[in-house]
Amino acid sequence: IAACAIAFAAGCADIAHATPTVRGELGKKVDDYLTRLEKFGFSGACLVSQKGEIVLEKGYGFANREKKIPFTEDTVSSIGSVTKQFTGAAILKLEMEGKLAVTDPISKFFPDAPPDKASITIHQLLTHTAGLGEVGLDDDDPIGRDAMLRQAFAMPLSSKPGERFEYSNLGFAIAAAIVEKVSGKTYEQYLHEKLFEPAGMKTTGYVIPKWNPERMAHGYDSDGRDAGTFESRNWGPNGPGWVLVGNGGILSTPGDMYRLHIALQGEAILSKAAKEKYTTPHVLTRMGDHYGYGWGLLTTPRKTKLVWHNGGNGIFFTDFRRYVDEDVVTYINSNGDVHATELGPNQLTSLVFGERDVTMPPRVVAVDPARVARLAGAYRTESGDEIRVAAAGEQITISGTSTPLFAMLSGLQRPGGTFARQEDLVRRVVESGAKGDFQAVRQAMGSNSPPLETVQRNQGARWKGWREEKGEYKGVEILGSVVRGPLRVFARILFEHGSQTLAYDWMGPDLIGIGPAGSEPTRVLLPQSASEFVRFNPQQSKPLLVRFDVEADGAAAGLTLSSESGDVTARRHD
Repeated sequence: IAACAIAFAAGCADIAHATPTVRGELGKKVDDYLTRLEKFGFSGACLVSQKGEIVLEKGYGFANREKKIPFTEDTVSSIGSVTKQFTGAAILKLEMEGKLAVTDPISKFFPDAPPDKASITIHQLLTHTAGLGEVGLDDDDPIGRDAMLRQAFAMPLSSKPGERFEYSNLGFAIAAAIVEKVSGKTYEQYLHEKLFEPAGMKTTGYVIPKWNPERMAHGYDSDGRDAGTFESRNWGPNGPGWVLVGNGGILSTPGDMYRLHIALQGEAILSKAAKEKYTTPHVLTRMGDHYGYGWGLLTTPRKTKLVWHNGGNGIFFTDFRRYVDEDVVTYINSNGDVHATELGPNQLTSLVFGERDVTMPPRVVAVDPARVARLAGAYRTESGDEIRVAAAGEQITISGTSTPLFAMLSGLQRPGGTFARQEDLVRRVVESGAKGDFQAVRQAMGSNSPPLETVQRNQGARWKGWREEKGEYKGVEILGSVVRGPLRVFARILFEHGSQTLAYDWMGPDLIGIGPAGSEPTRVLLPQSASEFVRFNPQQSKPLLVRFDVEADGAAAGLTLSSESGDVTARRHD
């Protein structure tokens, strides 16, 4: 960070990568974990500080896989919903300047707000208690500020303002619009002048930093497809459309976010009174913690205060934690691997505080690619399911189409277990949707659901496309469930000429997203030995392991596939 500050003071438009920091026992322990995890697909950056000293600041994997550009501690990546705390800080800064009060109703700033929304206060916007849902648009939609407000004001409220906590990105977008109305500046300009510059944050924003494309992380979906950099996704000259402004999409680096933490320890950007309001546990959330103004608030098992937020869009993910009583900060991000989703709140926390044992990723060994090649081929289970093994250098890939193999390769819990309720709701959503009835999916979305006409338009187009491509609907098969950040239920929709596998994401009782999951997962496994290959995921209690029955000539007669779902044996038949 010191090197970065010197470079910026010298007026460099694009600083050179600083040297990674790995310091002390804690820094080495976390680095060892992430270095091992990197072999299993993790890419991103991590920062850990303890007692005011950075013990780890380092990147892992690739920011750009095609060009083999490493992910470093200086790589610029989306922070997702961690953006919300900037909106909270901007509002408090304006309150410090005497230009508004958090108790002000939004009608003060938007006289055309309808009667049911006119009394909503800024406080309610910042604490997700305004009773607002979402506009039902994709994050990449270029909708402008005024169009967003018109849609927001036309939507029915999901609850009476102040009645209950309902997470709402829209509420923070409206708060960002208030920042613009009161300050006379764009949302990003105000953040830049009043928050980022005073905190020394030079690589944070939407478009003001004039990003060097070589420093920006590309995102990768679950199939490894390049989704591009975040700012390349239909952004205009001022950044993203107002589906994201104020609630997501800000780009930053671990070092800059640590500078924010340092600034918040003093009064460089917010006064003592403003900071107290900023991280007061104003409202109890549906997950059992509390919410301040853009921050989640928890009491740790050590009876200390944790100020935190995370954010992601299924590709990029960030988790930022400030243990303010213990002077510890953890920050981790990822550009497309699910590992970071649970790594932040679970393994990383346990590594730092030693709360519980952490299973280290297995060490990968070097093996002869020629020996690995002898293992490739088709294997058949007793039930007739086929497992295909391909070799690529020292690693193998394994795939299969049957439901049991999908569950094993995806690390799913079998249907009918802990998440039977959500699985039954998914079945009902699919069966109703096949009949053109989308009330079930709207009801499953809960209080944050968009208007019925929006659901009908989006879901109707999806079903029309499937029928045109695959024929008439024949049924639905629930494949299983797994917790990956949110709970994810997988279902395969069967048609005359194929199928469509979807992932249904749940947060508490509400359906929060539906997306394609791929019809045939392919998993890469790395060698523990010449005959054992493993796929490690920190979210799972047992790694996916393939053990080959190798004959004297080096060929494999069969294999055993083991996972949380059980064991499957297969004999070679090609």
